[in-house]
Amino acid sequence: MCRNITELRGLEPPAVRPTWRGVIHRSASIAFVPVFVVLLSRAHGGERPAVLAHAVGVVGMLAVSGTYHSGRLSPGAFRVFKRIDHATILAAIGGTYAAITVLALDGSAQARMLLVVGIGAALGVVIRMAWLDAPYPVVAVVYLVVGWSAMVDLPGYLRGTTTVEFTCVIAGGLLYTAGGVVYALHRPVLRPATFGYHELFHALVVAGATAHVVAVALLL
Repeated sequence: MCRNITELRGLEPPAVRPTWRGVIHRSASIAFVPVFVVLLSRAHGGERPAVLAHAVGVVGMLAVSGTYHSGRLSPGAFRVFKRIDHATILAAIGGTYAAITVLALDGSAQARMLLVVGIGAALGVVIRMAWLDAPYPVVAVVYLVVGWSAMVDLPGYLRGTTTVEFTCVIAGGLLYTAGGVVYALHRPVLRPATFGYHELFHALVVAGATAHVVAVALLL
């Protein structure tokens, strides 16, 4: 019976549940708030909605993830938060792209990339909601495809950013990708009682988000 409840909630048995599960994202969601307040104060005109979308997407993703992985939800609430958690990941990707695209691109190139990312994120949400319990590798692929949609106009982003800014954008993407690989493979095992593969995944997500925040700060 206990095993069935554990499977329903998607959690490890209490004896092996890492003590750091959810802590990294909960802490990061708080730490990012003042950072985004500063970025919003530096944004002007049409930049503000894009930076706000970035802020809401990233802080929302981290806050929801921290709650979802807290281990304190009922089975019903856990399923609800699972849906919200996976949707906010795509919202964070879309919001990050919105900020970088508005700050780096102009005219038709900007409009085209916002449309591409918007459609990609929306399709990603539909796929995740329709197949909530998809295998981990499938889930990772959905996020990585949407996350690397910048490849549609890579030359445009290169022209619209400095070397340092572009390096931060790519570094963030690579860190997110590394996290996706860890998530898909459930490796490395590390220390299951305290800091396992999922905690490494969360740490890489925060590192990727940080790199993109630095890129936006430089672009502003």
